[in-house]
Amino acid sequence: MTKYVRKTEGKEVRAYQLGSNSFAEEGMKAVGKIVSKGNGIYEIFSQECRGDKGEKAKTGDYFKIDSKGFPYPNEKNWFEENHRAINVEQGIYEQIPKPLLAWELGDAMIPEVQYLLDTKKLVINEENKEETFGATLWGAWETAAYDAVVIFYSVEYDNGEVIDCDFNFIARDEFQKVYSYC
Repeated sequence: MTKYVRKTEGKEVRAYQLGSNSFAEEGMKAVGKIVSKGNGIYEIFSQECRGDKGEKAKTGDYFKIDSKGFPYPNEKNWFEENHRAINVEQGIYEQIPKPLLAWELGDAMIPEVQYLLDTKKLVINEENKEETFGATLWGAWETAAYDAVVIFYSVEYDNGEVIDCDFNFIARDEFQKVYSYC
């Protein structure tokens, strides 16, 4: 059975544009959660990042702040197409709720997840409960526990076959705070 989720209607998110020197950006830099690599390139250390490499982003992209205080990147065009500004100076936006394809461990296999597994864009290790899901996202190796939710932001098909997709996994506690099932 195919399952869909969406951001909770009216749910405010905190987000800031990289390179704007906002108070939030400077604070994240001060504690090492955002690192400027020069030439408009940044590494963002979300709660799913493992190792010493952060997720890649560039000046003009946005970073959101999750409920645990960790930043995570959003590409500029995607962010601007999928969010409403409420108060830009304070970094308050609403993500426009749209149904997104989702999958959880234990669900029936769907072609989109099979594609990720076949192309090794997603690794599932059911023996490791803390790091069951693994993927290189935004240029950094990230992991999530067995109860995370895989969410697809876009999927490309050719004659019904998956040829590419943009996805992420969301930790269960974060998912429960900001998403609902359709």
